[in-house]
Amino acid sequence: MKEVLDLFENGILPLQLPTDGEEAMLGYNCCFIVSAVILRSPNQVLMIQEAKPSCRGQWYLPAGRLEKNETFAEGAQRELEEEAGFKFHPTSIICLEGEGPGWLRVNFSGEIVGGELKTVEDSESLQAKWFDVDEVLNVRINLRATDIVHVIRKAVHQQNSGPPLRVLPLIVPRSNFTVTVLIVAPASNGADVSVVLSGTRSPPCAPVLMRGRRFENISHDLMQEIGFKMDDCQFCGIVNIAHDGRQGQDGVHTTLAYTTTHRLHLKGGWEWHKMGEQGTNLMSLLYSDKMIKLGR
Repeated sequence: MKEVLDLFENGILPLQLPTDGEEAMLGYNCCFIVSAVILRSPNQVLMIQEAKPSCRGQWYLPAGRLEKNETFAEGAQRELEEEAGFKFHPTSIICLEGEGPGWLRVNFSGEIVGGELKTVEDSESLQAKWFDVDEVLNVRINLRATDIVHVIRKAVHQQNSGPPLRVLPLIVPRSNFTVTVLIVAPASNGADVSVVLSGTRSPPCAPVLMRGRRFENISHDLMQEIGFKMDDCQFCGIVNIAHDGRQGQDGVHTTLAYTTTHRLHLKGGWEWHKMGEQGTNLMSLLYSDKMIKLGR
């Protein structure tokens, strides 16, 4: 993932974030949930027992709503300490869930760096406890909801599939919702790896949309503007998510990555830009497990 971000930071894939668009207001037109999956040997996961009247006594991951003036990582750290008693260092996003930029759940993995397992109930939770992962995945305990099962399964897969994933949100203050769609064509028939960028802006940038609630609709609208259909492209994952609530701004910028084998004639000033030597690195990353996954 760092290599993908380097492409933006080094100007090879310029990322221009517009300042207009719908202003994001936490609690009014957006809601962000943060959760944490903490795994430990042998094969255990940290769970909390809910104190809320609607689900009292049921088990769930440490999770809750992001509060004003927090980053996503800070929100996850606060929730884990309040509900489980531990201080937490987020190391990566496991996956993002949500239909659009106005409602997202950001699921983190990470490490315990202090604190003690919570055993005394309060308004945040009744207690925290380590469970065997298989008990949770097979729903052999009383879960508040089963939507966390696939998140834990992803965390276990990431832990067991090689070097640890290190993908964290970019700390960039945003006042609005924006989405970039990165469309990449692999090398074929002697053509280099290429990416769709604007041919009318300097520096060229990938297409950005500042409206819409669902990622699917946003991608569809951008692709129509360029000259693509959704069926022409394969979704790879999320390159990055940018947010910083510490200055009172609740906006989010998300970059979605697609690949296509259709080198179509593009409309509206969009052009294919050759990636050169960086193209091979980009393609290997887009096809790897290092992309942030969206939804289930």
